[in-house]
Amino acid sequence: MKHLHEGGCPGSRMRMLEQQEAAESMSSAPVQSVSRLRNWPVQIKLAPIHAPYFAGAKLLIAADCTAYAYANFHQEFMRGKVTLIGCPKLDAVDYSEKLTEILRNNDIQSVTILRMEVPCCGGLEMAAKRHCRPAKSSFRGRWSPFRRRRIYAVKRQYELATGRRQKNDVIAYQIRQSFRPGEITAEEANKVGYELAMRFTKGKYAFIVATHTDREHIHNHIIYNSTALDGTRKFRDFFFSALAVQRLSDLICLEHQLSVIEIKPYRERKKRTLYPPKESNRDRLCSVIDRILAEKPYDYEDFLQKAGAAGL
Repeated sequence: MKHLHEGGCPGSRMRMLEQQEAAESMSSAPVQSVSRLRNWPVQIKLAPIHAPYFAGAKLLIAADCTAYAYANFHQEFMRGKVTLIGCPKLDAVDYSEKLTEILRNNDIQSVTILRMEVPCCGGLEMAAKRHCRPAKSSFRGRWSPFRRRRIYAVKRQYELATGRRQKNDVIAYQIRQSFRPGEITAEEANKVGYELAMRFTKGKYAFIVATHTDREHIHNHIIYNSTALDGTRKFRDFFFSALAVQRLSDLICLEHQLSVIEIKPYRERKKRTLYPPKESNRDRLCSVIDRILAEKPYDYEDFLQKAGAAGL
């Protein structure tokens, strides 16, 4: 491979590719290649979101140049797959939204990503990987989606309206709500968390409820803004606010016929970790001396011999 110049993007850099042509026998008949294309259109930007060939399909998402760079492209990669191709650099579009709709609305069994090594192909890989991961959270709330600039927009409105600006400002507060394993679905847990956030904030503060299913117990992360929606006041935390949230959460869970944690006296509560008692060097030394003295040594020399034998 020879580089004709070194400047510019690696994807558009001019190169001369030197290939060694295999000697072909004049008597042998040429091998007829078979196309493995199963769908049309193949361009991502032209492909429909709903199509019969997407049902239970194995999806191949490939960069445009890969078919020309790899000789056995049809046989090794396209065989048995539905193919979509694109070039983030030439198309100048973000494939994320289109790929998300295709993966969300169809029963796709697997996704194979084929790209070149040049950096501009990374956009295709990122767009596919971002939306191929299994969802472990469901979101519901007053932010859709959750955006930091929405938080700061309300805070700037508060500063302009009141003229107050705190040096160490609290951006947002978080509430965690867990449920007994196997007692509730993610959708129901999200609704319970939404009700908890709405009743605790009285609908005056923006919040979001993220329901996580990546643990054995389904749990909610409720994050609410410290500044009110109208930008005129801030949430004032108070003593025993955690106890107030706990009682409200228990009340809502009982209304939905869900179990709650029974409040026990502190001494009856089960500790999370039980550590074995640790013997100090002083305690070990005292126990060895007591054992030697119990044997009643004849004199001090006998005591020192027994202590040496004990490792002192």
